[in-house]
Amino acid sequence: MESDTRETLDVDVLFVGGGPAGLAGAIRLRQLVKAHNEKVKREGTGAPLEVTVALLEKGREIGSHAISGAVLDPKALRELYPDFEKRGCPLESPVTDDGVWLLTKQRKFPLPIVPPPLRNHGNYVASLGKVVRWLAQQAEAEGVDLFPGFAAAQPLLDG
Repeated sequence: MESDTRETLDVDVLFVGGGPAGLAGAIRLRQLVKAHNEKVKREGTGAPLEVTVALLEKGREIGSHAISGAVLDPKALRELYPDFEKRGCPLESPVTDDGVWLLTKQRKFPLPIVPPPLRNHGNYVASLGKVVRWLAQQAEAEGVDLFPGFAAAQPLLDG
């Protein structure tokens, strides 16, 4: 029986899954490392960090599994990039109106109020696939190594 020889790539932090959460986590980690290193350089105390961050995505492309539209609360985007709109985040339109309707076989009736969980003022209508692809571009610019087309089987931990 032949043994399988596999190529390996050592990384410090590996994110599995190229959805919004994995990409945002990888971006934020790189931002924190960068901020730490800038502080070390500016103040001359401590040691700079060299952290390799990688992300695996089983889909052929980052964003290939994020195919739906979405109403997106921009809070997390704002925390990552306060200037996300200027950076070209592909949001389709801000939500301008909310409404809840009671539907019957014959008619529809607007409800007088919109329950708080259904209020979307301040949110955006977006294609989740486009937003995820944009986040992938931002992650690469931050220094995250992206590996689409690779499914994770099990983690191999050293130390």
